[in-house]
Amino acid sequence: MIESELLRQERIAVVGGGSSSEASIARRSAINVTTALRERFTEVDVFELDSKLASQLSAFAPDVVFPVTHGARGEDGCLQGFLDVMGYRYVGSGVEASAICMNKALTNRLYRAMPKPRGIESTHWAPPPRIDVRRGDNVRNVVEPLFNDGMRYTRCIIKPARGGSSLGISICPNRNLAPIEDETRSCTSLAQIHEARLTHLVHVVEQTLKSDSLVLVQRAVPGIELTVGVVEDLPHVKRDQNALPNHEATSLTQVGAAALPVIEIATPVGTWFDYDSKSVASG
Repeated sequence: MIESELLRQERIAVVGGGSSSEASIARRSAINVTTALRERFTEVDVFELDSKLASQLSAFAPDVVFPVTHGARGEDGCLQGFLDVMGYRYVGSGVEASAICMNKALTNRLYRAMPKPRGIESTHWAPPPRIDVRRGDNVRNVVEPLFNDGMRYTRCIIKPARGGSSLGISICPNRNLAPIEDETRSCTSLAQIHEARLTHLVHVVEQTLKSDSLVLVQRAVPGIELTVGVVEDLPHVKRDQNALPNHEATSLTQVGAAALPVIEIATPVGTWFDYDSKSVASG
């Protein structure tokens, strides 16, 4: 049995969609993944993340499930927990890692607590200063100390703690936002400019709190953006060198973790990696 034949025996269930604000993106992603997998595997089908999923997976009896879901219920550990309970093997992180990484505030706290790798300056290791604002807080009272501690002189990022695809993220002050430009243009002193920017920041945070009960306000860090995927338990085809001639002796083994190539995320000058950059195909 050759390697390609061995791999083609896997029956794969691709799960996409769902009920989150990113469901439409997940459906497109699931179609793309399904198309790619069908070039290598003969039994690949796509399923919607909804109340029918349990019965549909039971009928399909997959060897492995490939979640291609974004946002709540699919990316935050809920789907992963369901698959664990049902006994399905699946691609991607488990329940704990999914739940932690979906919460940006918790991820930042854990990242800050990690030991610094050798050869990296401490200023380049720790996440930038941030504050967490919760629904019901007096937003101005919460953000003003950080604003006065240097954020007034730079841009900052406002983002929902739970969510992806850059939905709901704002950059403040944003050079493309006419209201703040109009306000600062009419100011006659530096203090008035700072007050206008603070007022605008408070307004943006309050609007973001409508989509998530926890919002992060963090200093923007300009620079090169890189991403590196890590595949754990990478399958490897192994042949038994002691097998008799004409006897099949091929098996899949696990070889630990492997880092994928480093990818630079580049966007046009003056833009950032927003929803359109991630999800809308360019011409």
